[in-house]
Amino acid sequence: MFVKILIGALIVLAVGITAVLAYAATKPDSFRYERSTVIAAEPEAIFPYLNDFKLGQKWSPFEDLDPDMERDISEQTSGEGATYVWNGDSNVGEGKLAIVDSVPNERVTLDLDFVRPMAGHSTVDYILQPADGGTKMTWAMYGPQPYLAKLMSVFIDCEKMVTENFEQGFVNLKREVEDKV
Repeated sequence: MFVKILIGALIVLAVGITAVLAYAATKPDSFRYERSTVIAAEPEAIFPYLNDFKLGQKWSPFEDLDPDMERDISEQTSGEGATYVWNGDSNVGEGKLAIVDSVPNERVTLDLDFVRPMAGHSTVDYILQPADGGTKMTWAMYGPQPYLAKLMSVFIDCEKMVTENFEQGFVNLKREVEDKV
């Protein structure tokens, strides 16, 4: 009797695992997370904070997650070609940001490469557009979603985790920019 129950439980477990693996395989091959806000300032006041890694440290939501994080900013701190490498605890991991395109007062595009906690490549866009009351800033992150990331997304709401950081970044950036207007 015990053997039959054990075999039945193993069959149910195997079917469950197979169902989760199959469901993960149906997830999209890419992801895009995006949030926007209006900042009570002109694009000219906001752009330097997006285009310069030294100024970015003042508002980035990731800077406070690990005060002991090792940071290495390239000699050229702003514009296309500037890089920011970090290595921290499990809250921030390890990776590299590189500005790959910069259109003054309109857009900054970055390559984001994670080493850990999980290797991955994404693109980040900061987009500035005139809006009532100031400037609409859109923060987007997008890239490929390999199978392991698809499987992880079955159990973890990755979009919520990432966009909560976007929202905190907006709060920080507004504090930096709007207080100076």
